[in-house]
Amino acid sequence: MRRFLVAAMVPVCLVASFIPSTAAHASSKSPIELSPIEGYFLQNLYETTYHERIKFATPTKATVKVVWTLKLELVDKAGTPDPEMTASGMASGAAVDVGCSNHGILETTSDLVFDNHYDYTYGRTATFQWHHPDAQDSDPEGWYHCDHALQGPHGHQGLITVVASYEGWKCVATFKGTHSSLIPKRGKPNPNVKNGTASEPTCSKS
Repeated sequence: MRRFLVAAMVPVCLVASFIPSTAAHASSKSPIELSPIEGYFLQNLYETTYHERIKFATPTKATVKVVWTLKLELVDKAGTPDPEMTASGMASGAAVDVGCSNHGILETTSDLVFDNHYDYTYGRTATFQWHHPDAQDSDPEGWYHCDHALQGPHGHQGLITVVASYEGWKCVATFKGTHSSLIPKRGKPNPNVKNGTASEPTCSKS
């Protein structure tokens, strides 16, 4: 009988020693959560709007700083054509287009305020726009001056990055180019992350 009681006590001790480790891990988790960036191209406006959904893990009244940046760089292999251009009978090859600079708007900063139950439950969306018409299609003409012949499979060559900051935490996500995202299906892996267009967001504490 005494031997049985000793054996029964071992699992209890193991459980007790595991609890502090779990609590320590939970405290290191970011309070804010990001979704992969989604991009939507509007042909009639020659622009792509990028959307980032930000949520808090628990209801919190707070302000999150959001910084978007556009870096003109190759996101496809140099010289690779854009299939959409090819299908239209136009030649293209991926290259950095220094004129496609969104009229100099390469960075924006804003504060996203969470102050009601709707914000906490569904999160809030931050957006950024990249305007990319040719000079003759720009309004006014010449305001923007992209060269569509320099597009690649992801469209105009550039990397969009969003950084959301809150209480020492920074969460980062990226998106390649100007073509529209594939629409994610509920319960399925995000197709834009899977094909490398969007990154899986990461969070770290400084």
